[in-house]
Amino acid sequence: MTDVKEVKIINTIGRRKTSIARVYLQEGSGQITVNKRDFAEYFPTDVLQTIVKQPIVAVDANEKFDIRANVTGGGVAGQAEALRHAIARALTYKGKAKQRDVQEQKRAIATDAEEQPVFTYPDKQNYAHLIDADANREILKKEGLLIRDPRMVERKKYGRRKARRRFQFSKR
Repeated sequence: MTDVKEVKIINTIGRRKTSIARVYLQEGSGQITVNKRDFAEYFPTDVLQTIVKQPIVAVDANEKFDIRANVTGGGVAGQAEALRHAIARALTYKGKAKQRDVQEQKRAIATDAEEQPVFTYPDKQNYAHLIDADANREILKKEGLLIRDPRMVERKKYGRRKARRRFQFSKR
């Protein structure tokens, strides 16, 4: 088997309405980048910024982690809540992310990709040197930040003006 190096980046996904947020959390100075822009620029209102920072403030990790996020779909409110969900999941991550070296990946793809998988899957070991997952989980669960909000826009039905609204009735 090949050498496996430890990657100190936690990768999680969060969802809300039709928005999907992919988050890469690592040790750092507290910088948040969304779609290669500063999050204050991407989410201009204070309400949206508060929503994004809610899990970080709840576990008192303001200056501990750098967060890079890719957000797609939906509007800004849905994207902010999807990002909040992904950050909360990242702060409770318990596995150990492992990945091969880049050169080894290229060699594996070039020779025979079926014999050697490109990525190894995370082990269920504690990631305690980076985060205290159990304590964070308790706090975030009380706040309700780990649950995916299932509410979606109901589809429009035929014979109606909207999903449930009927056309105006005319007697004559």
